[in-house]
Amino acid sequence: MRWVWVAVLTCGLAGCGDDESTAPADSALDAAADAAMADRALDAAPDSAPVDGARPDAMTMVVACPANCMCTAGNSCNFACGASGCNLAECLNASCTASCTGGMCGLDCDVGATCDYGCPGGDCVSDCDGNSSCNVACSGGGCDLVCDGASTCRLDCTGASKRCTISCTGGGHATCLGNCNIPSC
Repeated sequence: MRWVWVAVLTCGLAGCGDDESTAPADSALDAAADAAMADRALDAAPDSAPVDGARPDAMTMVVACPANCMCTAGNSCNFACGASGCNLAECLNASCTASCTGGMCGLDCDVGATCDYGCPGGDCVSDCDGNSSCNVACSGGGCDLVCDGASTCRLDCTGASKRCTISCTGGGHATCLGNCNIPSC
């Protein structure tokens, strides 16, 4: 979402297609006003709103995720779960990363998404389905990963004192390293 506002600011300063040879140059006052308006728009933008639309570049967006958040098709997102955790971070046909340092995050990967999630705080719950590819590192232990819908999953609980659990349904295929319980895969 923040990328959209930055594009508006860039467009405002560049003239959005005006002929630069005939357009008057922005004064310092106009530039300051444009910057202040963009700052207010960024402050007002909801941090946990879904990230929509195709991106013209391959840059990864940082998505604040204090509760629920989403990354949609064609985007590349890094969910900022931090110490307080993400209640539910959903990656839908996108490329996503997350680090849940506080533990107890809900990390979803669906509809052909590629996800690389870290849970050093432990006790995260992940669902990987819809022909997605998931990699979850859970050094904190106690993580639970469901690999479903022809997805490919990898759970790494190397060095974890609490056992992690991975289960497969609906044609999901998974591997688990370290302290793992694998009831069905």
